[in-house]
Amino acid sequence: MNTIYKKRSSKSLHLILFAVCFLFATKGFSQESNMNTWQEQLNYRINNTPKDIEGDAKHLKLIKYTYKGKIKSEIEKKDIIDSLLSSNAPFVKNSPPITVTDTIIRKGHREIREKHFAKFDITTIHEMMENINTKEEVEQFVRIMKKELEEHIQVGFEYLQLEWDYKGEKIYSLCIVSNENPSIVFDQIAFFVGSGTKTSIEPKRTISNK
Repeated sequence: MNTIYKKRSSKSLHLILFAVCFLFATKGFSQESNMNTWQEQLNYRINNTPKDIEGDAKHLKLIKYTYKGKIKSEIEKKDIIDSLLSSNAPFVKNSPPITVTDTIIRKGHREIREKHFAKFDITTIHEMMENINTKEEVEQFVRIMKKELEEHIQVGFEYLQLEWDYKGEKIYSLCIVSNENPSIVFDQIAFFVGSGTKTSIEPKRTISNK
């Protein structure tokens, strides 16, 4: 994707690092109660459009997956992590969300509701790092990301290539899976894309009848 980026500030990098620290708590795929394997979850995602998805997330569709193999050794685990952090690996560049505001009036009371929808572009780690100000910040990002991946990816896990369509462009990601809990351990794209949130703004205000 051809996109013009401004230099990323230290504040923006800190937000990225904050997200990285908690990304493994994120549900990148719907965890349906009757789906116990990664095969079921991925096939469901391929054949079904998630409900209530708005913003840029509605343009992201999983097309297919290709099984690549099992992580058989610590050396192979290191190679997989290096691949996940390679310069041409996909990177989800999140922007401030799209916000839609509705005002609802019921029995003299007014409630303001906001819906926030994800807005993002999918670029590469190389392009992201080009827009980080210093070498130290780049090293900090790589160090924290590698630490999280080393802790959560284990020998015996399996890996796949996922093919996505995002706004008409094919994008490929490396996905780590295991038929344990969670069955989808990590994906370079899905784990960084939010589906949106809904909030109500308080306080409710009473509207007088005249």
